[in-house]
Amino acid sequence: SGLSLLNWELVQQRGVVGQPKMVESLRQAAQKGDSNAQLALAKLFQAGGEVEQDSKRAFELFFEASQGKFGHPEAQLNLGFCYQKGEGVEQSLVEAVNWFKAAAERGNVEAQL
Repeated sequence: SGLSLLNWELVQQRGVVGQPKMVESLRQAAQKGDSNAQLALAKLFQAGGEVEQDSKRAFELFFEASQGKFGHPEAQLNLGFCYQKGEGVEQSLVEAVNWFKAAAERGNVEAQL
């Protein structure tokens, strides 16, 4: 939802900490299939802080957000990085390239570089 994305953008821009209600809102929206919430929650698990750092859970959420007709291109890009670095998943440069291509096809500028 737009609200979950807005909350994540505020965390990124302002360094908002101590927001358990925000994290719980993201969890609930992610469970309902909100790709923006899945992406935001994945980034939290990847970084740690608001939640305990968990690369495997971050990978799973990036994967969920990347699926379907409207797969999130930023999640696809992050899956590429996970595979490239072996974070939360076994390292595979072939898979990394596949996810970078998918993100680029969806218009992710960083993946197009």
